[in-house]
Amino acid sequence: MKFTILKDEIAKPITNSTGFISSKGLNPILEHILITTLNGKITIKSTNIQTVFIETIDNPIEREGEVLIPAKDINNIIKEIDNSANIEFDYDGQRLNIKSGKFSSKLNTQSTENFPTKEDIIWEHNIPMDLEKFIKALKRTVFCISNDFNRVEYSGAHLTIKENTVYLSSADYMRVATDSFNIDVNQGDEITLNIPKKTVQELIKVFDAKEGTINIHTDGSWILFKYENVEIYSRLIDRYIKTIRSLFDKEPLIKIELNKDDLVAAIKRSSILINDTNNALLIKFNNNNINVSSLETEKGISRDELTAIKHEGEDIEIVVNSKYLLEILTNIQEEELILKIITKHYPIIIEPKSNEKYKYITVPLNIEKH
Repeated sequence: MKFTILKDEIAKPITNSTGFISSKGLNPILEHILITTLNGKITIKSTNIQTVFIETIDNPIEREGEVLIPAKDINNIIKEIDNSANIEFDYDGQRLNIKSGKFSSKLNTQSTENFPTKEDIIWEHNIPMDLEKFIKALKRTVFCISNDFNRVEYSGAHLTIKENTVYLSSADYMRVATDSFNIDVNQGDEITLNIPKKTVQELIKVFDAKEGTINIHTDGSWILFKYENVEIYSRLIDRYIKTIRSLFDKEPLIKIELNKDDLVAAIKRSSILINDTNNALLIKFNNNNINVSSLETEKGISRDELTAIKHEGEDIEIVVNSKYLLEILTNIQEEELILKIITKHYPIIIEPKSNEKYKYITVPLNIEKH
């Protein structure tokens, strides 16, 4: 195998491939990437069994072949080569010789025979959608995915397609996030797919700032994301939360409209003396006045106040986890918010005033003030 390529054309595919290797040391082969050259194309492949990354680059080939090399080593070597420089790759049957200008490196390789292959999948669904909208929805919801893998249904992003609407939802035990957008093709009956958090994070890294159409294929057990010359396969989580979107359906008794930045500033100031164990913060809604304060602790107490733009319904006070609430607010780009409240113990719905498709829920803490 031999070819020469610009660093700018191969650096990003190599970097992306490292996100799909195994780093737990269970199988050293899974810490490698496979580079194949055939018919004027360079194919870069990596896998950790649960996910597969494949990217193809059109480039002249001097000699066809394939080589299996340590992913992190090749990535670190390429990073240190000057941008826009040519890099020559020449596999001599034992080592991969890498040259660029006066720099050279000989990288030890592994046999390609033990690298996992994937059986062909018969896809049941093909769903084309706008890539930019898809990635934006993932970014708005990914932080709510739980890290508790004892409840696997909470450990992924729920991708639901019904007719011509796509819903992205995620949840842990204290909060829920959901976003939605329309697609051009009516997909008919509702399907829900639970995509592992690690896959979601890598999708954002690989496709962020890209434009165009991404094609999503699934057979119910696996999912394929195909965009131009990139393919990402992932095994799906076999359970999902069936009622995740229904949490937003109950009619609120209280609605408060307010400025997001004012609320964020008040929460940050009032959290200075907060109890780090539960991050409890008391928020009182009294007509158009909003009082934000930490609960009394051995450190003392901090208070702040802001004014609501509009308050509908009775006065109420709630105790919230300030850390979770701030994470929600910092993922909202719009300036004005609406808080929808039923009782002080029922989940609070948070949504931008100008974007009703983008919603959050946070669960109040069951702590009485002192």
